[in-house]
Amino acid sequence: MHELSVAEAIVESLNKKLGERRFAALRKIFLRIGSLSCVQDEALRFAFSVLQESGRVPKISLEIERVEAKLKCNACKAEFKPEDNFIRLCPHCGSFDTQLICGEELNIVAVEVGD
Repeated sequence: MHELSVAEAIVESLNKKLGERRFAALRKIFLRIGSLSCVQDEALRFAFSVLQESGRVPKISLEIERVEAKLKCNACKAEFKPEDNFIRLCPHCGSFDTQLICGEELNIVAVEVGD
């Protein structure tokens, strides 16, 4: 389950940015996760609960926004959602010359800190 290492990286990043005192007051993390990121929402929530039970992080709730994959065809310039995450064929012109616009991100969008 790589979500545990993802959760640990999120915690480490926030701890560095917020500092120990502010991190202890952390209440909610808002994440944006792409559909191609290979991160499962429930597994990530479970990983955070493991970290909380171990006492390494305070009780934190996660707010997750999912981002669907979107591609742009370099041949015909059309933007489209892939029917299959592994085949990046343009449905408009049949070209494989496509580039990913979004769908692989894993971003901390915002945090909510209590008193």
